[in-house]
Amino acid sequence: GTGTIFFQESNKVRTDKAFVKSVTSDEFVRIKLTGNVNSFYDEAVLTFNDEATENFDFGIDRNKLYTHLNDVAPSLAIKTADNVDLSIAGLNEYKSYNVNLKAYAGTNAYGNYTIDFNFPENSLINHCITLEDLETGTITDLKVSPSYNFNTTANSPEERFIIHFTTPFETEVVSPSCNALTDGKIKLEGSNINGNTFTLSNSQGNIMSLVGSSNELSFENLVAGQYTITSSQASSCGTSEMIVNLTEPSVLTADFKVEDDVVYIGYNNTIDFENKSNGTENNWNFGDGTTSSEENPTHVFQNPGFYIVTLITTNGNCEETYSKTIEVRTATSVKEEEENSIFNLVNTDGLLTVTLLNNTNKETVRITTLDGSLIFNSTFNSNTIGIDTKAYAKGIYLVTITNENSSKTEKVFIQ
Repeated sequence: GTGTIFFQESNKVRTDKAFVKSVTSDEFVRIKLTGNVNSFYDEAVLTFNDEATENFDFGIDRNKLYTHLNDVAPSLAIKTADNVDLSIAGLNEYKSYNVNLKAYAGTNAYGNYTIDFNFPENSLINHCITLEDLETGTITDLKVSPSYNFNTTANSPEERFIIHFTTPFETEVVSPSCNALTDGKIKLEGSNINGNTFTLSNSQGNIMSLVGSSNELSFENLVAGQYTITSSQASSCGTSEMIVNLTEPSVLTADFKVEDDVVYIGYNNTIDFENKSNGTENNWNFGDGTTSSEENPTHVFQNPGFYIVTLITTNGNCEETYSKTIEVRTATSVKEEEENSIFNLVNTDGLLTVTLLNNTNKETVRITTLDGSLIFNSTFNSNTIGIDTKAYAKGIYLVTITNENSSKTEKVFIQ
């Protein structure tokens, strides 16, 4: 069967909070519109982001979704310079801003309304913040009184208010381009720069003081961190200090992996390079005259030899390099080793492991340079010897295994 169920407001057992993402109290300015006509209200949020502009900023701003109860519920929205209504808008707290605010009553709910502003602690501390009512011409200092009462009628405009955020000087923050670099910059700009002294400090104390000789002034060669700028200029609305953060970029790393760094022509000389870097662009040099810009390239070595494969990974102006040597052997050496080899070599991360295939307890192992200098000499007490090569100079060495009946030598590259 079918039927209809009706729900009324009085049937509710719980009243949900407004649909606004919950964040900590020091991250945003919350604006709330309430009235004495009914219990409906609306909210908007200004969130701090030094990439924000007065236009719509994708990834920062959020579009406004208006209520369908537009006859009884009030509406509150932030209007961008390019005419987009927002519920959440980015605010660059280092700049002076004019924020257009739409605040209007439902079509059947005109009356007295209040806009309340909740400002986070330790933010906008040197700004003048005023609310201008375009209908009445009233200007309210929101740092003195963060609430404004007003009356609405059918003739009241929707775009009725402007919030003026005014700072005595604007700040442009340029964080270091790469991790641990000292090319960060803080630029001050404004008509009140000239003739005033500005001191930059951090947790270690004062760093430098500059006297403005024009409408611009810059602190340069800075590392990432939190700084305080103190001005000799008296602020009519707040303190003479501003806190500025220079963000430390992530560490750029270059690295890659291969399944085997010794390959044989005609056997396994096609190598898949697994990129472990975190850069945005990659440039490979395979050491044989060929290159690639692929993220995870595949390469075929055609001739025997030792090849230094180099990866340069970049992210903007940041660059890191990683190299690894690949040994390419002929296919005949595979057959010879399979038939005649008396030991195996594994060379990884500063450890050379020599494993005997047939231990007679009379084998010795010698490591020499190409010019014959003896580096290591020992007798096997078991099938395996591990040799620490971290202190060896980069280059090619000869590993020789000798027993009563034979002697076998192989080259190994230590890097």
